[in-house]
Amino acid sequence: MKVLGRILDTKLDPLMGSTGWCMLDGDCCFVCAMDGNSLTSLDVFNPAAMSVLQALTDPILGRLTGCEGIAIRGNYCHVGGYTSDRFTVVDKTDPSNMSIVASLQDAELLDGACTIDNFGDYDFVGAYNKHRLTVVRVNDPLNPVIVGNNFQDVVNLRNPTYVKCSRSGQYLFVTARGSDKFVTMSISNPLDISIAGSCPCGLRISGMCLSADEKLAYVADSQGNSLIVVDIEVPTAPSVLGTTAAVIPWALVPACVSGTRFILVTSYNGDEVAVVDAYDPANPFVVEFLQDAALLNGADDIKYRNGVAFVTLNAGGGLTSVSLKPRHVVTAKKCGSYSMRRCVSRSKVIT
Repeated sequence: MKVLGRILDTKLDPLMGSTGWCMLDGDCCFVCAMDGNSLTSLDVFNPAAMSVLQALTDPILGRLTGCEGIAIRGNYCHVGGYTSDRFTVVDKTDPSNMSIVASLQDAELLDGACTIDNFGDYDFVGAYNKHRLTVVRVNDPLNPVIVGNNFQDVVNLRNPTYVKCSRSGQYLFVTARGSDKFVTMSISNPLDISIAGSCPCGLRISGMCLSADEKLAYVADSQGNSLIVVDIEVPTAPSVLGTTAAVIPWALVPACVSGTRFILVTSYNGDEVAVVDAYDPANPFVVEFLQDAALLNGADDIKYRNGVAFVTLNAGGGLTSVSLKPRHVVTAKKCGSYSMRRCVSRSKVIT
């Protein structure tokens, strides 16, 4: 791996300080900056020469205060407000001229809103400080409405940190940092969601990603400094299959390298990105690190496409692009013999 580029415009305060959750959409990356109280759009068509399109702020009404957590639905970004207890809708039709079109605030149902995912007409929002999942109907982007039973569980769902919908829309997978649990929620009826299954999972767990077939979840174990593999083939009975050695200091967010067995993981305390080989889910192991105290300072969220990872920097601010080695982006079809050899001989890295 190597760093391709970094964008940090010192003229734009919103890109300074802490950048967190981000989303790729076409040639744009939308970045939440909690300290900057902003949503910033960047042109990442050329990862080596990224540029800021717009840094959207709202200092008067505070609708982007503590901006954290983002989902994209059509022409709109849905963002959470961790410190402002908000859910805000931003029109991104023109990424260089974004505008806020709606915002909800609720000190109880959106307290610490920090993670969002969407399925159909509904968004599922993790309210970190109130240990609940709040459902927002978003079929009319100009008029989002909180609906349903607004599920709360201080034992099993304490501090929901990351949420991810299944493609079927039947389940929502949740990492509950305060409970040290991986939780499956039934969301087939968004107005009456409930816990369908759970399992103990690590210490202070954070982000997750799902395998392409949605049979596995990869969970960052922050305090355990590792990546955990969770079996979700039966979503109502999740179970831990394996974990890496504790070599990823304060692991934060994983990202699947599509079409391969490799998982990328950010390390906040290590200022690095790790590559994990998860061919054998019971025995995942780190095969490479890229560490850079300046360009990966406080590595936070990570998104991947076309051989490049985009990393936000919770401590350093901005966005860094990282290119992967060719052998880590080979398609699943082409890596069969390599995978088998690598799985059998763990003492030798095949280049």
